[in-house]
Amino acid sequence: MKTIGLLLVGLLLISVSAIGQQASTPPENFASSGNAFLRVCEPESSATVHVHMTCMAYVVGVRDGVEIMGQKVRQIPYCLGPGVENRQTYRIVVKYIKAHPESADSQTRILIIDALTAAFPCHASK
Repeated sequence: MKTIGLLLVGLLLISVSAIGQQASTPPENFASSGNAFLRVCEPESSATVHVHMTCMAYVVGVRDGVEIMGQKVRQIPYCLGPGVENRQTYRIVVKYIKAHPESADSQTRILIIDALTAAFPCHASK
């Protein structure tokens, strides 16, 4: 089962990479840091719809990967509600990176997890 989860995450990342390369390759690696992510992916600065969609797909891919792996070890760092949409998740990540410039040099995937954990904390059941 763990292999299936890793395979699914890998396929998603390959798909996202292929989509970005087909239409318009981002000018820099937006996954390298929060600063790079904002430069390439912030809605106001996105050069094309394809770049913006690639950035959103990356956020969703990281989110889904964490959830898949978290289910296997029975520990997910955040608790999304059933009505949380992909666009909302994306906006939360952008807002988080802007609000935490001291950590914007961290890898984007780490900042995505930090943003979602801050926005959607899990509350201990009583």
